[in-house]
Amino acid sequence: MSSSIIERLLVNEVKETMNTPAYGTSTFSTTDSCTFYVNYNPGTTINLTNVQLANDGIIGVSFISPLGTMATPTTLTINGTTYVIKWSGGTIPANTSNSINLLGLSIITINGAVAHVIGGKANFA
Repeated sequence: MSSSIIERLLVNEVKETMNTPAYGTSTFSTTDSCTFYVNYNPGTTINLTNVQLANDGIIGVSFISPLGTMATPTTLTINGTTYVIKWSGGTIPANTSNSINLLGLSIITINGAVAHVIGGKANFA
């Protein structure tokens, strides 16, 4: 059995660091990145803009907060429309200060529209 490489795939990490202090509502554009390193508390309302909604697929968006200061969002807006985040166990996860917070959102699309948003948050100390 033999195999050959037809083309080479290059993958680079893309991230955006957010340093602007703000609380309440914060907007994150997914034009260049779906991974955000957040050095402040963006509040409980997150607006995602420029989200490319596939016909049937999953879009992963990650937020990393090194200081444990990121509140868990209670409101999520995607391209101007508000959606409910479904959390594991049905409960919004608590915030743990003095730890690294990792918030992951999976946006599930069907026929080019958001069908579900699944959220998970982990605290690392």
